[in-house]
This record gives sequence, C-alpha cells and structure tokens, in this order.
Amino acid sequence: MLQRLLVAIALLALTSACAAKLVRDPLPAQHVDTAQVAGLPQIRFWGDAAPPDFDAFANRHAALFRKHYADELAAGEPITLHFLALSGGAEDGAFGAGLLKGWTASGTRPEFWLVTGVSTGALMAPFVFLGPEYDHVLREIYTELDATSLFELAPFKALFGGTAVTKTEPFKRTIARYVDEALLEAVAAAHAEGRNLFVATSNLDAGRPMIWDLGELADSGDPRALQLFRDILLASAAIPGVFPPVMFDVVAGGQTYDELHVDGGVGAQVFTYPLQVTPRRLDAAVGRPIDRELYVIRNTRLIPAYEAVDPRAVPIAERSLAVLISRQGLGDIFRIYTAAKRDGLAFHLAYIPPEFDHPLPKPFDQAYMGALFELGYEMGRSGTAWSDAPPGVAIEPAERQ
Repeated sequence: MLQRLLVAIALLALTSACAAKLVRDPLPAQHVDTAQVAGLPQIRFWGDAAPPDFDAFANRHAALFRKHYADELAAGEPITLHFLALSGGAEDGAFGAGLLKGWTASGTRPEFWLVTGVSTGALMAPFVFLGPEYDHVLREIYTELDATSLFELAPFKALFGGTAVTKTEPFKRTIARYVDEALLEAVAAAHAEGRNLFVATSNLDAGRPMIWDLGELADSGDPRALQLFRDILLASAAIPGVFPPVMFDVVAGGQTYDELHVDGGVGAQVFTYPLQVTPRRLDAAVGRPIDRELYVIRNTRLIPAYEAVDPRAVPIAERSLAVLISRQGLGDIFRIYTAAKRDGLAFHLAYIPPEFDHPLPKPFDQAYMGALFELGYEMGRSGTAWSDAPPGVAIEPAERQ
C-alpha cells in the first residue's frame, strides 16, 4: 500500500509545475561532520561511523555498569545484557507489539540494556525500553488507531511543489498524546542507570543514517527536549514523499543551518550499533567479560509472498519497490548477524511467518493489524518466535548450546 503511494508521488513529480517550495538554509557540505544541535552535542552520531567520543561513552557506561551490578561483580556472578532491535514496517509493527506483549505474558521477557528502532520500530522503542508496564500503549497504538490518526491525504501539495502527499498533523497529535513529560522523565531515569535508547533517521542531505541517543536527550534537562524527542520520532517514520520531512536546526562554524531528515528505513531497515564499534570496548572498561543476548524483531516478512504482477507501469514499479525494501532489510539482518558473531553476542531473530495471509485492504487497516498483533502475541507467549540465525544460515551444534 505505501509502495503504491510512493509510485504515485513519482508520477506526480513528472507532471508538477514550478511552485512555492520549502524555504531552507541547508548545512554546507564542509560542516557535515561537525554540525550539532545547539547545546546538545552528545545526542546523535552517524550510523555508519564510530562516534568521535566512543571511548568517553564506554567509560561512562562502565562506571554506571559497575554501580548497577556492584553485588554481582563482587560475587563474581555472570552478567548478561540484553539488546533489542526493532525494524521498520509501517502497520506491520503490530507484529512486534503483539510479540512483546506475549513475551511479557510468558514471564521470560528481560530488561533491555539497549533498544534501537527504525520507523515504526522507533515509535515502539520508547515504550519497549520502559518495560512491560507500557504494553498497553503498544496494544492501543497497533490495534485501535488507524490511518486517520497518522495523516490526511493532500495530493495537490505534491502536485504543486509540496514535500509530500499527506499532512501529518494527526500524527504529531498522536505522538504528543503518548510522548509526554512523564515518559521523558522515565526514559531519563532509565538512561541514568546506564541503559540506552537509540532511534535512527536518515539525513537526506548527507545521504547517511543518523542515530539519536534519546536517553541522553531526555536526561539533558534542556527545555527543548520534549519537542525534539517528538520530532525525532516523527522524522524516523517520515516515509519520503508520503509524509513531509522534518527539518532540524543545527549549528556549525558559529552559524545556524538546517538539515532535512526522513524515515530511518532509507538508511537501514533495522540496526544495532555502527560496525566500526564493538561492545567489547565496555568489557575492557569494566575489566571483565560480559555476556550479551541480541534480539531482532523484523516487522515484516523476510521474503515477499509470490505475486503475479500486472504488466503495467504502476504495478511493476510498486512491486519492484516492495522487493527492494525487502532485500535491503534482509541484508541489514545479515550485517547485524555478522557483527553479533564477531562481537560474541547470542543472536535471535523474529519475523512475520510466510503463512500469515490476512488481507490488507488499505494502509493501517485495523482488522489486519489486530490479526497481526494476535499472531505476534501467540508467538511471543509460546516462545516460538525466535530463530538463532537468518534463514539459510547453518548453525553448528556447538553454537546451539
């Protein structure tokens, strides 16, 4: 469905006339690696490079780790940190929401030291990060809300030089309804314990993924923190051309400029941390090895269902885009799996099984999302959701133990 909207945008672009455009003061290319949100230099870093202050980050978290796990460290007990990566997938986020609620019901859901999110996964991430007491929010968002809670169609905006075919004022109101000062304070408290909440956007000017440290932002005490938190979530889910991009003001070289950010899924459908860093750096700072479990929830099917394509321009383009996104997501999973093997993380993957065939008559259809939520719930409750490798990867018997 969303692919169809993107194809429609491309057709509109072919026929659009000159019109008023978004007024910008874009960041010059020479400042791309030094620009920061004024007064908040530590709330973001590139998703494809090591953070410039990663040693400081590791040392800070090592100190918090030693404080939080003082008794276990003193007793020499093993310690396991749990990571969770939530992918994009639009309305298919109902799968992950249901899985997490079912996981809670099973009594085996851990507390996560790191939660990352992209697009619909970014919208889920703060509530997942804060734990099972927010499961009711996930259920409400993914079973009771529909497209009218996210956007209003405005196709003439794109036809006459606008940035998208929708208005997202409903989406902004929905985010504001759930992301309030109380949630910000709860995220800040968890961050102060050393836990981490990262979401990704795509810096469209630079053509690179940007990771935002929402825990650092929530804990900053900056009066702009709540609105900026909301804007980052909006940007991470801003499907290009469908939803308007989000502009962020940044400073560089003593001047203020703007950056244009869109859906984090443009850069990666799912992520954990840049390949240029390793969690083992924390082990070195702590002075002992730490066990880690990584869970990846891919909020879609891994391989698109077979479909006999109508040989016309729009269906061909729609199907091709769907396959492109699917293959990108699969590549992201293999990259994460490779990094997990390198860094000694136990890997677990959940995704929508190919047998799920409930029809999706329109974007964010409640019946579809409700059925998908229930499927995820049963898989999470029963413990059948997880595989220890991407499909097609053989696991040696020793790795299963």
